[in-house]
Amino acid sequence: MIRCLKYLSGFCKSTQGSISVESVLMFPMLALAMMSTYIYFDAFKAKNTNLKAVYTIADAIGREGAINDTYLDTMHRLLNFLTNSNHPTRLRVTLVQCAEAATCKDSEPGSMVYDVVWSQVRGNNINAWTDANINDLRSRLPVFPKGDSLLVVEIAMAYEPIFNVGFPALSIDNLAVTRARFIPPYICWEQGPGEFECPFGMPPPADAPSDDDPDRDTPG
Repeated sequence: MIRCLKYLSGFCKSTQGSISVESVLMFPMLALAMMSTYIYFDAFKAKNTNLKAVYTIADAIGREGAINDTYLDTMHRLLNFLTNSNHPTRLRVTLVQCAEAATCKDSEPGSMVYDVVWSQVRGNNINAWTDANINDLRSRLPVFPKGDSLLVVEIAMAYEPIFNVGFPALSIDNLAVTRARFIPPYICWEQGPGEFECPFGMPPPADAPSDDDPDRDTPG
């Protein structure tokens, strides 16, 4: 028993070894740790970039009186540029209003009933919101008074790790809610020349440009 203890003590104190054998044993674990760390921070970077992109797009649209297909196509290209993703991105922009006082001002968060003024999408595998399903989103939307409207911007992109280290592919989704920056405090959708969808049947802003306006300031 004493000899065994002395042997174990000597083995633990020994500094002899073979660097080639130790390298073979440690290198796979070291490589796995390095790749896992890289994937973790890369996924965090992608999520952070996605979050910044949704706020950038929401802020840009919030400064407009009316937008149209050309403008939204440009916003989708901007999304692809900001995220620099190798996978398809999705964009959904919706204007919601609260038309009934009983379901607006006195409601608790998560219990409001919203009406969709207009909803537009860009990208695949994404559908526009309607009155029938918009309330599925109400847990993520704030309470606001009757006669008001909110712009809801949602973006999504696929993330796939470049190394297979047990980190699954996922979809990074983010949502931003904002109001129009200027007066009138709403944003209309231009269906065509002189045809607008605005909340509560309101007229479009007087300075809302159209596609045939030579002074149209389209981003991008």
